This record gives sequence, structure tokens and C-alpha cells, in this order.
Amino acid sequence: MKSTRWRIAAAVVLLAAIVTAALGGFRFAPKTSAKSEELGKRVTTNALAVQPLRVWLDTNHPVGLATPTPPVDYLVLEAEVENLTRQSNNYFLASDLVWLTSQDDQKGKRADATYRVDDTTLLGNLQPKLPVRVRLSWKLPHGAVLPSPLRFGLYARRYVEKTYLTGESTWLQDGPGATLKLPVEDRRNRSVP
Repeated sequence: MKSTRWRIAAAVVLLAAIVTAALGGFRFAPKTSAKSEELGKRVTTNALAVQPLRVWLDTNHPVGLATPTPPVDYLVLEAEVENLTRQSNNYFLASDLVWLTSQDDQKGKRADATYRVDDTTLLGNLQPKLPVRVRLSWKLPHGAVLPSPLRFGLYARRYVEKTYLTGESTWLQDGPGATLKLPVEDRRNRSVP
């Protein structure tokens, strides 16, 4: 009884591998090179459009909330973003726009928080075709020294009509989409945000 089950399981695995190979599942994906962009230029990644507006270092909270004790510094990227898909979502921006902390960093560091500029709340869903100004922020040790310009990475997205696991349509992360080299303004010596 046990050997029959193992044979059936092995046959199913072999059949799945053959079907995957026949459909091209084991081919190498073409490598895409990221475009390099600057401040003020609108960048699209199929699912998102991002226009970086300014980057700064500050001891004040990005949207004016109380500053924690002990003090920290904030790296803030303000951008206008637009959801180019047909459905509202809130996960693309948080996972797709990252700070590349070093020249060798290929993965990036996700923002600690993303706020809407208009009402200073945490970013909820991005509605389709509705541009929103946001501030992404990263907490840094007080007195941190950063080079200028800084590099930020923006992942591309690819629409898939039917995923292998769930059979649902979705937008998948599709490798590097753009590298943003943005100048950083140091506002830490100012008393007013």
C-alpha cells in the first residue's frame, strides 16, 4: 500500500515538472536594468507612478507628531504617487519604494512609516488614478551622517492574469524598475518643521 502511494506521488511530481518545463517555467527570466532618475521626474512601474519631490533629514517628526525620547533623526522622502491599476491597494508603495543604504544594497530598506501630506494620517489605500502626496520616513540614530545624493530603488510590477498558487489575478514584483538619486537637505538645525 505504501509503495503504491509513493509511486503515484512520484508520478504526479514528475508530471508537474514536465508540464512546468513545457510551459517555460524553468527558463531564465530576462534581466532588466533599472533606469536612473532624478528629483521631480515622474517614474512609472506599470502599477505605480512616483514623482519624488524632495528628501530631507530632520529631528522633527515628518508630519509634526511628538518627537520620541531619546531623540531620533528622520530621513523623509516626499513624493506624489498614483495607483495606475484598476483596484485600490496599499501594499505596492510600501514594498516597492525602498532606500538603498549602500552601493551594494540590492534589496533596500522599507520605510518605517508612510503618511499622507494632506491630512497627516498613515497612508491607507491608494485609489486608482488619484494622485496623492505622501511622506515616507525612516528612523535614524540621532546625529546620523548621510551622503548626498541618496539612492532609492523602485521595483517594477508585472500583471499576471492567473497565479500558479491561487489562480487569482495580481500584480507581481518584477525586479528593479528605477534607481532614484536624490539630493538630501539637512534640516536638523532648524527649530520649525
